[in-house]
Amino acid sequence: MQFARTLSFLVAALVKTTVFAQVQSQEPRAVALRAEMREAEQLADALRASADMISKDMGIGTMFHEIDTPAHTCYTLGKLLGLDRAVQHLRFSRKPMAAHNEDEAHDARVKAQSMENFVTAAKASLSATAGSPRFQCNNWRYANPALARGWCW
Repeated sequence: MQFARTLSFLVAALVKTTVFAQVQSQEPRAVALRAEMREAEQLADALRASADMISKDMGIGTMFHEIDTPAHTCYTLGKLLGLDRAVQHLRFSRKPMAAHNEDEAHDARVKAQSMENFVTAAKASLSATAGSPRFQCNNWRYANPALARGWCW
């Protein structure tokens, strides 16, 4: 429910003039997001190392491949658009977890997959906001048709 409220807020906040002004001045935001990407990569490596010490069973199952992707996408786009307060509850947990048994090893691997999905979402968000305002708008519109109604060309 909170995720839906955040998406609704983002839709309300994303009007043409505001978005274009914010995206054009986003370089510090992009630098900060790249730092979070590096942090997520390091956390994923630490989680996998912790899990590997307990169990060499690397599989997490296909149902976890896209874990947290919508939340990460919403978070990264919100950060790039300067809507930090609206998306702060979607920020991934920075706490590394140490695996002590098989179940915790599996959980650590799932969390590591989530961190990889964060990096992928951040890369996609950075590329979606590159280029001209029309290019930015079209990328957002094609990626999020339900969110972009009424404010794109």
